[in-house]
Amino acid sequence: MTNQESSSDMTELERLRAENQRLRALNEQAFGYIRAKVNDLLDVVGTRTLRPEELDDQSMVALDPIGIVATTFRHVLENVRETNRQLQVAHSEIQTIFDTVGSAVLVVDPQRRIVSFNRQASRLLVGHSEDVTGQCCNQVLCEADPTPEQCVFLQVMDTGREAIIRGRQLRDRFFDVIAAPHFDENGRILHVVMAYHDVTEARRVEKMKSEFVSTAAHELRSPLATIMGYADLLLNGPEQSREQTRDCLTLILNRSEHLAHIVSDLLDISRLEAGEGLKLTFEPCRLDLLCREAAWGHQEASDNHPIEFDLPDDGAVVEGDHYALAQILENLLSNAIKYSPRGGTIRIGIRKEQSCCELTVADHGLGMTAEQIAHVFEKFYRANTTNTGVPGTGLGMTIVKYLVDAHHGRIAIDSTPGAGTTVRILLPVEQPVNT
Repeated sequence: MTNQESSSDMTELERLRAENQRLRALNEQAFGYIRAKVNDLLDVVGTRTLRPEELDDQSMVALDPIGIVATTFRHVLENVRETNRQLQVAHSEIQTIFDTVGSAVLVVDPQRRIVSFNRQASRLLVGHSEDVTGQCCNQVLCEADPTPEQCVFLQVMDTGREAIIRGRQLRDRFFDVIAAPHFDENGRILHVVMAYHDVTEARRVEKMKSEFVSTAAHELRSPLATIMGYADLLLNGPEQSREQTRDCLTLILNRSEHLAHIVSDLLDISRLEAGEGLKLTFEPCRLDLLCREAAWGHQEASDNHPIEFDLPDDGAVVEGDHYALAQILENLLSNAIKYSPRGGTIRIGIRKEQSCCELTVADHGLGMTAEQIAHVFEKFYRANTTNTGVPGTGLGMTIVKYLVDAHHGRIAIDSTPGAGTTVRILLPVEQPVNT
């Protein structure tokens, strides 16, 4: 080997050593970088960092901690996505409940600003579909700044406890309002949740019931006073002639029948309220004969209300309950007479069709407005509740409607104030098989 070749070999060896040293430095730098990043990842996931003596470079490569951490994060990400999906479903369910709950619900912050509200609040309180988020609740709900006695929000903010106000009037409706505080982690009020339960209809029914009790007491007292007065006259008064005695007993009988009618209405409505219903027995009934029978008693009692008939010559047969049909006619004729205080002709008509009969009872009395007609079938409702109004318990038409429905019939009312009322009832000739 020549000196030139030996010198060349030494130069190549030096180059290889330098390259090896450079590669080793790069390798150490890469492993240092990898270890630092692994430690960063382990620190993020809450695991202590690696010491060099615990895991050498080759073992660290074989263990692939970055791959393990990446897989772990992938699982974490999948769990996060599933959790988000479940949260979205839960949020949707809560929002549905929030919107469909019967009460109007508002959430406000301590500055009275509306944070959220449900559909009922928009319909019952706000009165329009405009988004009122961020507006002050007293500006949206109240016509003027409420006093603490009128505002559950002020009471909750003052006491930090639940507050209730019953019968709070907002515009033309009444609400039972309940409010409760929602606290943050420091015990400060974060939100006030207010629920408005509409009790307008309940208050109206309670008022009608109160009027009914007063009216029923009067309705019962009047015939009782008559019965007691004439009974006392017969027992303790001067001797009466046979004709006078008969007149007294007739009055007592008439008043007793009136009492029985009121008690019967009360019992019927009580059974309906209890969900028991009325037991009906369906059989062929001559509707035209029932009309004449019902009219006979009223013609005897009132000379100012002549009754005319428009009945088919060959009769009219429907399948129904004899007592219930008689009760319908009794109530309709009684109303026609009562609501015609100046007298006038009452007309009873029957028109036969192929599968049904139309019964009409018409008077020329006081008549009703459209609003009164809309409420006429409600329990305890009376068109005129003033002291000069027509007496009655307000149950007759409720029972009529129930009995007509029980016969699978339909009822309609045509009326004009001052021109009279016509009640039309459509009754099927035959009841459905499943009756």
